[in-house]
Amino acid sequence: MCARPVSRGRRWLRILLYTLLPPLFVGLCATAVIWVRTGDTFRLREWKVLGARLSDRQGIVETMDGVRGKPLALVDLGVLRQRLADDPWITALRVTKKWPDALVVVLAEDEPLAWVLRAGQPRCLTATGRVLDRPRAGTRLDLPVLSGAERDLKGAAARLLEMKTGFPELYARMERLEWGASPVLHLQGAQPLVLVQTTLWRHGLSLLQVVQARRPDLLARSGELDLRFVNQVVWREHA
Repeated sequence: MCARPVSRGRRWLRILLYTLLPPLFVGLCATAVIWVRTGDTFRLREWKVLGARLSDRQGIVETMDGVRGKPLALVDLGVLRQRLADDPWITALRVTKKWPDALVVVLAEDEPLAWVLRAGQPRCLTATGRVLDRPRAGTRLDLPVLSGAERDLKGAAARLLEMKTGFPELYARMERLEWGASPVLHLQGAQPLVLVQTTLWRHGLSLLQVVQARRPDLLARSGELDLRFVNQVVWREHA
């Protein structure tokens, strides 16, 4: 049997469809893009910031409100990240578009470890070894006071962070730290000065933890508790 010939009308219809479909598809895509970029449906209506505790809240609000009402497709996340990252307390951030009309910002902030005095004013030594201005108003920080670490801020910050994460009870109890090759710890509710070695920092803190648990009487007398040795605790009374 012979194949049935395609009628001339069908052939022209097929040619017409093949000719019109591509520009029609492109036109629909262009219309959709224009609608997303200029229409009211996809304009930024709300935003959320997570992790903001120490950074400048007012500055964040002003930055985010500056793009409110703008088509979400036209919000430049790179520029927005750069503006937010100007806050020194912010160490990392992620900005995500939540279609159809929202932004979510997730912040990571530096960790304050101690107060240090600069020009007579208290400032914060952070986990990155930087000294920053006090965080935004209304933020309460219960931190020890650090002295003598002007030439070794990064070293002091590293040891303090180790103490805060590995010995949180001792860190919470420390009121003042005199930094040096043999740091001196002043503990809340303890009478003696506590001496440790920078090079044996963790070992000294371990010994102090043992003393606190098993010999609390040593922390109740005025004197000097020397934990700079590997295998012994030395007690000295003040003359």
